[in-house]
Amino acid sequence: MDKPFLTFKEQLERLQVKGISCESNEEKKILIKKGYFNLVNGYKKPFVSRILPDGTHVYYPETSIHKLSQVFRFDRRLSTILLKNITHVEEEIRNISSYFFDYCNKDGGNWYSVSGYDPRVEPDLIKKLISDIKDEIESSKRSNNSYINHYASKDYEIPTWIMIKVIKMTTFTKFLDYSCKNVKIKISELFEMEYDSCNNDFKVLFGALNWMRKIRNACAHNERIMFIEDDNKAIITKYHKKLSNAYQKRRNKQIIDLLIFLKYVNTKRDYNKLIGTLTAELNQMRTVIGEVAFEKIRVGLGIRNIEHLQIISNEPKVINYLNLIY
Repeated sequence: MDKPFLTFKEQLERLQVKGISCESNEEKKILIKKGYFNLVNGYKKPFVSRILPDGTHVYYPETSIHKLSQVFRFDRRLSTILLKNITHVEEEIRNISSYFFDYCNKDGGNWYSVSGYDPRVEPDLIKKLISDIKDEIESSKRSNNSYINHYASKDYEIPTWIMIKVIKMTTFTKFLDYSCKNVKIKISELFEMEYDSCNNDFKVLFGALNWMRKIRNACAHNERIMFIEDDNKAIITKYHKKLSNAYQKRRNKQIIDLLIFLKYVNTKRDYNKLIGTLTAELNQMRTVIGEVAFEKIRVGLGIRNIEHLQIISNEPKVINYLNLIY
């Protein structure tokens, strides 16, 4: 059946029937500004004690719009924190990838010729990729992208380091996948990611890129982040193995897997700041919403113990950028 329209007064009455408190004027304002669907339907999960056979949700005592709004705000802050870090490391990985692509092709080959890519990839797939890249460059040109138009006005070919900035993340991942094996090896070695070059196995690298892309897109579209999962199973890395066995079981990817991937591509300073900020947010929310609701959120994030975040953060990690010069 279609959901009937409810006035705000009727929404308040429905909340009362459900056992969700919305008494203060501030709570009522929150309900109006955030919306019943976004707030209650979106963030009720941590406060549901059980579901009756008819589908009715039963909530823990003292569940309130105030507590729901605190979870909502945490989720938005989590989105902001992750998006900021992801966009930062994405830009860096793109730049590094363009350098290694050109470095490995310095004796011939470029991004707009089949010869610039891995000879084991079907030529038709590479041609399709090149066509997609050119389409995205044209789209950027129509949007008056200044650095694309600069090269276009001089009738120059767009260099790799410019092309790499404007293509979509999905296209970039495919570009990297089709690049010669040495490009992927050099990136993996720089960030100390595990790989098996004999079997052309770069699971950690591509697992990180794909999961970052999906979460970045979710953050950019204001989707709920804290319970996000990926049906593609988690890739077990050396950092997973530093934690309990629970992290090493075959399971869907969660936020914890993103945090572990980000360990590879962040400097120690940036990563410590990321984990410190996230830990503070979690602890603050814990005091407001209570232990039971907090535990559900922790599980939703895939974090078995908050202290595990510090264990990952404390793991030694140095990215030797200067090795690219000397």
